[in-house]
Amino acid sequence: MRYLILLSPLFFACNGSDSATDDDDTGDNDDTTDEYKDTSGYGGCEEVSRTDLTADEESPLGFTPQSVFDLALVDESSDFLWDAGGTIPFQFVVTATGTGGQYVEYDGRRRREIDYDCPNQLEVGVSMTFNTDDGVFAETWSGVVIATDDGEVFFYSKLDSFGGTFDIWDYVDDPDADSASASVNIDFRPDGSHGRINGQAQGSNPGTGGGDGTAWASNIQVGSWPASDGQ
Repeated sequence: MRYLILLSPLFFACNGSDSATDDDDTGDNDDTTDEYKDTSGYGGCEEVSRTDLTADEESPLGFTPQSVFDLALVDESSDFLWDAGGTIPFQFVVTATGTGGQYVEYDGRRRREIDYDCPNQLEVGVSMTFNTDDGVFAETWSGVVIATDDGEVFFYSKLDSFGGTFDIWDYVDDPDADSASASVNIDFRPDGSHGRINGQAQGSNPGTGGGDGTAWASNIQVGSWPASDGQ
């Protein structure tokens, strides 16, 4: 299903990089509101501070990097469920890329004073391999597993390239699509990892009669694991 985005001068004004005109609550210009990190997994959160922690050092959130490793360092074999139907066995292994982690504090305010929930978090570095028996996925992903004070432990990454035969364009139904992208989102729980690979197709329609054009986007559901989540 497509959803539309109006391409008007207002749209570009609200999404441009005109931070010089952005004022803080006191009316003074605050250049820091234009600097955001994506590691929060929430997009649009402003990083305030970052503190290195040893593996067994307790963070202000009340848990240690080691406790996150204990949950996220998995070695699993199960079935991947294709949203189009069918399953395929896969192997998923997560290893640590360091011995500690980092506590990251965020400012909950977004650009232009839009309220946004930006929970502080603990990050640990990891490397992952994800392989399906049919060779469609033969992937290595690196980044950080994020743990927040509300109990979430997760990994998110955009997928710019693939080691297997997977091609996101094989899942794009709309011939008018101009671009397509994929991403992986993984939750780590006491019973193991729960992951999903999704995509998005994007395109644009020209305006008619001098009117504004429209951009559209449609979500692509690829598949998830373990297969029991969707059965």
